[in-house]
Amino acid sequence: MPDTHAPPNLLTCDEMIDLGMTVPEILEELEDCLGSDAVWKLTGLFGGTETNIPHQHSLARSILTEQLGDQITQWLFKTYGPGRIQIPLGPHSSRALKMAAFRAALLSRQPHRKIARSLGCHVRTVERAKRELVTAGFL
Repeated sequence: MPDTHAPPNLLTCDEMIDLGMTVPEILEELEDCLGSDAVWKLTGLFGGTETNIPHQHSLARSILTEQLGDQITQWLFKTYGPGRIQIPLGPHSSRALKMAAFRAALLSRQPHRKIARSLGCHVRTVERAKRELVTAGFL
């Protein structure tokens, strides 16, 4: 089973909203109820895919419960009921990952040129990301 412990540079739903990103309601509600670790775990394992929430009688022994744990699976079942559900990428989307990488690099005080080279972008992109992060209060 993959390691689902969130790296420290993933964004929370609230941080994504502060940066002007659209966050699906399912992820906002999950973060409000169970915290950002639950969002990171759900989107890390199932983000960008459709999955099945099993019926109550098979919930405890389902693969979903095995991978996500009882708490997240029970929350999904109680909130959305059994059936198919689309899990958004959320903090694992390319834009969110890129902004998290910019934040980590800028906080480590690396020169903009080095950040641009390491992230495969132009220096102007680093400067634009820095402005967004400063405006949102992250730097």
